[in-house]
Amino acid sequence: MDNFRSKLNYYLNQRLYRIAVRKASFISAPITALPYKHALNRLKRYDFIEDIFRLAVDMDVFKRNENSAEYSFKRWGIQELNFNIFVPSRMMLRNTEIHKITGQWKASEKIFYALQLFLNELIPQQRSRVKLIIPDRTASDDLDAAKELANQLNLNDNIIYVKGDNISGLTRSEMLNIYSVSQVVLDDFGAGWYGSVSVEALSCSCPVITFVPDNLMFESFSWHPFLVAFTPDEIASHLRFLFDNPEETKRLGAQGWQWVSEFHSEQAVRERLESRIAEIVK
Repeated sequence: MDNFRSKLNYYLNQRLYRIAVRKASFISAPITALPYKHALNRLKRYDFIEDIFRLAVDMDVFKRNENSAEYSFKRWGIQELNFNIFVPSRMMLRNTEIHKITGQWKASEKIFYALQLFLNELIPQQRSRVKLIIPDRTASDDLDAAKELANQLNLNDNIIYVKGDNISGLTRSEMLNIYSVSQVVLDDFGAGWYGSVSVEALSCSCPVITFVPDNLMFESFSWHPFLVAFTPDEIASHLRFLFDNPEETKRLGAQGWQWVSEFHSEQAVRERLESRIAEIVK
């Protein structure tokens, strides 16, 4: 009965949401996110789409902490002088059609293939400095499959799995400490959008490699700081560039901070929201 009731509840909610979306006078959806566009197209809502709500981050909280090195080393063995690659998002390797159209497809396996390609270009002394940092948590769909893939590719010497106080995931404080000792953050290489993890990383002056189609990004933004990659080769190429050019890494980090300040800070989001709602009301 529990299973029947849950299914009934699911389909009833689905029906109500469809009715609500179809009856809405205006819809706010990020046009940079393909899953939203797909859903709205299926509901035959092609008009009145206003991207007025954006994620706002507190830049006084999400900022690089220069005192994180000692804590991160004692807690997880992360050395600030290494080339630290942080993957804060949950592992998601499955690529079923439903995962793709709902935006859950992250193509996390590309990270491991890219790491292997990147390491193969380095001499042994350089390889030992490269560390991929992955949260070891229960709220990570395909973490076991990811660990098995890493083992098959002989990458374990270059991976640090970090546990937090909460088994389901890292706390904000723990995340900030790792952002602060990371040279680059890797996010989503499947669905083609960006979320809170990317914005938080950029606010902490970490360059972000992810897949966000330029044509969609430029529909909403005059510029963006993401290092765009879709294939393992492209990811590896960006990693090598950052590894070889630490000054460029700092410049890109500062550029990311500036972008968040312009488009995702509390003030920027509030001003945009007030302005667009005033237009709609008129």
